[in-house]
Amino acid sequence: MHLALRRPLAALDGSLVRRPGWIAGFRVAAEPAAMDFTLVQDSDVRDQPGVLVRIYGANLCDLDGDGAIDLPVICENSDDVRVLLNRADGTGRMEPWIAPPFPVLATPSPNESCDLDGDGNTDLVVANVGGNAVSIAYGNGDGTFRGRTDLPVGLGPRGLAVLDVDADGDLDLVTANVLSDDLSLVRNLGGGAFAPAASFEGGGSGEEALAAGDMDEDGILDLVVGARLSQRVIVLHGQGNGAFMPVSSTFGGGLAWQITLGDVNGDRHLDVTVANSTSHTAGVLLGNGAGGLGAAQVFPLPPFVTASDLGDLDGDGDLDWVLSCHAGGIWRLFANDGLGGFSFVRDFVATSNPACAALADLDEDRDLDLVLLDEIADRVQILRNGAEPVTRACAGDGVAADCPCGNAGAPGRGCAHSSSSAGAALSTSGSVAVDTAQLAASGLPASALVLFLAGDAYAPPAPFGDGLLCASGALRRFGRQNAQSGSASFPTPGSVALSTASATAPGSGELRVYQAYYRNAAAFCTSATFNATNALVVLW
Repeated sequence: MHLALRRPLAALDGSLVRRPGWIAGFRVAAEPAAMDFTLVQDSDVRDQPGVLVRIYGANLCDLDGDGAIDLPVICENSDDVRVLLNRADGTGRMEPWIAPPFPVLATPSPNESCDLDGDGNTDLVVANVGGNAVSIAYGNGDGTFRGRTDLPVGLGPRGLAVLDVDADGDLDLVTANVLSDDLSLVRNLGGGAFAPAASFEGGGSGEEALAAGDMDEDGILDLVVGARLSQRVIVLHGQGNGAFMPVSSTFGGGLAWQITLGDVNGDRHLDVTVANSTSHTAGVLLGNGAGGLGAAQVFPLPPFVTASDLGDLDGDGDLDWVLSCHAGGIWRLFANDGLGGFSFVRDFVATSNPACAALADLDEDRDLDLVLLDEIADRVQILRNGAEPVTRACAGDGVAADCPCGNAGAPGRGCAHSSSSAGAALSTSGSVAVDTAQLAASGLPASALVLFLAGDAYAPPAPFGDGLLCASGALRRFGRQNAQSGSASFPTPGSVALSTASATAPGSGELRVYQAYYRNAAAFCTSATFNATNALVVLW
């Protein structure tokens, strides 16, 4: 992610420290995870059974402003965008796609999300390979789009980057055009106006892939081009005035199709990964922080590698790697050793032919989940990162919501209470699948009265006494007991199973949200004398 300055940054003496257009990159740390993935959704995005719409890309962004990551899916044969909104219930599942789909031009594929008109809503930019244009879909802030602007570019735009090339505070567009063998720059003039596309040389033959990043660490975004026919990865230095200058050209390991940037070896320099299509390889090229790239480390893969995606799936601080192999019928996961060395973890077998993958925290438990997009089966598979279908939510640590009186607890726990500034925690042991799951509340006041709650819906965290409540819908209270030395659990010997207590069953696919409500030992920060743990969202 990038933080960009729209205006100059001045020191106390009035001197300019940073000019407009200066950017800083950062990455949000992921929670540790075992990379044991559970399928929580498998959705068909077709209008009619058997009629191919051909998923050819997707985006991860918040389209409806609820703080949860949504999934607009780009479809090549039907020439449209189909939006799946996150249910925001802690499961990572998506609502059915919004009908009707939003039309764009012929053969859409590369896409980026951003706010181009400054209204605070997320817009979507799609490059139309067959339409030789980019389409801007202006977001309404509810998952729908209110209108579209089409901007002609070069022939066959298969790469797309959104960045401020001229330091005027507006986001501009650049495409890599494989058929006209060039790049196109579309300047944003502000107020919804764009200049006609200006073509410029990308430095190779068959410019296909494109990404933007600060490769030479001068605070100005550069372009990284994958030239398919010349099999080169080219770094173009951004000069901050709309012009770009070649810095390096390096063999990428094959016929470049798509590239992704990230620091894979922990030296704080951006590196390049490249999916090399019909060369059946992928490459890793380490950056030196000055725009140069080292020799490609080449990985042989099953046929037709269409996408390279990076993310810290195990939460150890480095970037792991997912490759999509279209003709090979698999997505391949590699783990990073922290130094840019990658080792095979597993393959995910496609129903038909992978298009790409997407990595994001869809269930809001702070580790990265996995979306697998099958181009020919037109299926979206969402895999939650975790063997058990249990997600921690509604934490009173200030991440998702503020505690009622500033009484934030420790990460992942409830709000602070009269006996503990860390708050109380709700955890689970045993197995949901075989109906041995047990809830355990800890960090409670020593002998507090505790009630376990189960709701059949998840609501955004809301003030509840001195804590937060997100268990909603039909609420059930069960397991009333007094804490022993600050702990309580359910089920206890002789009581019914958790599934029975919450009126559900393993394998039912039903959602339950569990919290423990308890009495404080004394009045704390509000007039109420009760609080709550964090919640656990369970998909039975």
